[in-house]
Amino acid sequence: MAAESNEPKRNEGSGKLVPALLALNSLLVAGVLAMLLLRPSGSAPEAKPEPPPEAAAEGQPAPGTPGPIVRLPDFVIHLRNPEVDRYLRLTVEIELGKETDRELVTTNMPRIRDSFIGYLSDRTLEELRGTEGMNTLRRSLLQLLGEVMPKSSVRAIFLTEFMVQ
Repeated sequence: MAAESNEPKRNEGSGKLVPALLALNSLLVAGVLAMLLLRPSGSAPEAKPEPPPEAAAEGQPAPGTPGPIVRLPDFVIHLRNPEVDRYLRLTVEIELGKETDRELVTTNMPRIRDSFIGYLSDRTLEELRGTEGMNTLRRSLLQLLGEVMPKSSVRAIFLTEFMVQ
């Protein structure tokens, strides 16, 4: 009869696992220490705040910040379409270059609305469709604003509502 031992069998692969985990742990600790020691110190000289530009003193917003925005009253326009009556409801907001232009927009509001209505009523639905149509519309309205208010500084035009029925 063969002698049976009561000792449990050891898994032969587990003897290699412990040294591998110890080596991996040592590498991770060494990496963290190297990052902490080789990282530049956080005591870099602080940058002095820049004085406000002269443009801000004249009522212009600092570069990179949005300017004052004026919302125009909604436009409801009958589009040019020989077969079917189509109406455009449009809300336009104008970003100005400086706060003093807000009064100029208010003063010229009838001229602005007249030029926008004249331009929009001559458009068809096909001309206004899609991204290209919207971009063309923005460029055209911006050009019209430049003609109506040549001394203003209009930064951008936003079409915040655009609906065709």
